Amino acid sequence: MNVAEWQQRLERTFLTDVELNLYDHLLDSENAFFLDWQNHLYGSRTLSKSFNIFLLDTLNCINKSYIEGVQEKDFRFKAYLNLISLCRRFRGCEILCYQGYPEDGLSLLREIKDRAIIFSGINQGLTSFKKIYGHSAFENSNIPEDKKLFCSSKEIKNEERKFFEIYWKKLQLANDEKEELEAWQKFFNWEVHGQRLTLAGPVLNWLKSNGPFPIYPEFSENNCAMYINRSHEVSWLLHRTLPVFQKFAHEFGSEWGQKWKILDESFNYMVASLEEIGKPIGKVLAAIIPKMTPFSPSNFWLDKD
Repeated sequence: MNVAEWQQRLERTFLTDVELNLYDHLLDSENAFFLDWQNHLYGSRTLSKSFNIFLLDTLNCINKSYIEGVQEKDFRFKAYLNLISLCRRFRGCEILCYQGYPEDGLSLLREIKDRAIIFSGINQGLTSFKKIYGHSAFENSNIPEDKKLFCSSKEIKNEERKFFEIYWKKLQLANDEKEELEAWQKFFNWEVHGQRLTLAGPVLNWLKSNGPFPIYPEFSENNCAMYINRSHEVSWLLHRTLPVFQKFAHEFGSEWGQKWKILDESFNYMVASLEEIGKPIGKVLAAIIPKMTPFSPSNFWLDKD
């Protein structure tokens, strides 16, 4: 079988009018979900869009400043590349939600949350980029080349474990704050391990309706709100780490600093408002996120290595 025959067999089997109707219906369902999304949760969407714009603005500021004066081996450069990756992942979360898969976006948010915390820890002197990203193994000439990747992975795992123990202890949380924060952390883990949230909604709806099991995405404000609440919280964590990507205090300018302050206050307002609808995690996170990421436009990159 050559390439043409391989492709033609697929086309004859799956790209018939009947089969294509199934795929078109999926696309139509995703587009309908997006239109429903556009007509709901306007305040949350405004905040999310504002943050996306500010992220792009920040990356442009870093491009103008960093790339000209930072060598490739400098860990600030590597941290910047990691930030770009996180911003792309965040955009992926948003697209998943808009197109009908908000629970799946939650699984990607966990990594953004953890990386934002690690950036914060690096700039508080609790770890270093070199250690927590496993670069020491690659620089160790005593480790054989074919063993360096394994040693690096082991180094990352050990350093992350030590770092998070130190980090949470340093926050000195009250017992009720610890309980709420642990439940918040588990929320992300439930989706990453076993897709429990993705499965819960459709299964419960199916049990109530006794109809066919849902195949195509259907808009649910509750499911979207669940993603949006977590997205705002994680976005706020990431937002508060952005100043550390400056080379010196207020490097990105006064206008950038003012925008940062407006978004910081907006995230605080949105997160704290959860308490008004009976969600105590809102009050807890509004109090501890500034402690988790104690930065402002006067901060800049500090790494003990």
